[in-house]
Amino acid sequence: ARQRTYDAMLRKAKAGHVASGKVYGYDNVEVVSTPPDMDGNGKRLHVLRRINEEQAAVVRRIFDLCAGGMGFTRIAKALNRDGVMPPRGDGRGWAPTAVREMLYRPLYRGQIVWNKSQKIDRGGTKKQRRRPPEDPRLAAVRVHDQRRRPAGVRRPRRAHLRAQQRREGPE
Repeated sequence: ARQRTYDAMLRKAKAGHVASGKVYGYDNVEVVSTPPDMDGNGKRLHVLRRINEEQAAVVRRIFDLCAGGMGFTRIAKALNRDGVMPPRGDGRGWAPTAVREMLYRPLYRGQIVWNKSQKIDRGGTKKQRRRPPEDPRLAAVRVHDQRRRPAGVRRPRRAHLRAQQRREGPE
């Protein structure tokens, strides 16, 4: 059963379907079969990500601010100051780590990556281990319609992001 589940999730990822949870800036939309079954309900075929324009504007703003030289903490404080609803919506506001994860997430660059981590059992304790980028079990699919970075805005280089972290220092 484990191998069948793995194979099904790999097929979903390679087809550009959602093989994980929610992502800020997108809505998960169920694709159902037509015609409906005898109960009047359609069978769920798969789930796709649709761009949530309100949240996408926030993601674009984060990329713009970072490309303009602002660091994670300053971006988070600016979003909090302007009353932008954070990803969890729990009222605690934006955290610098949430901003950082958005800037590093491959999906915002138009790439779906699945199977980045592996769950292992060591001595009765479950742990999660990251796979190296060259691992052949990683599934990476280019999907240009999922791109969130606005046209004309450069992707912040990793060196630029590291320099921002050094300037701001630990919180």
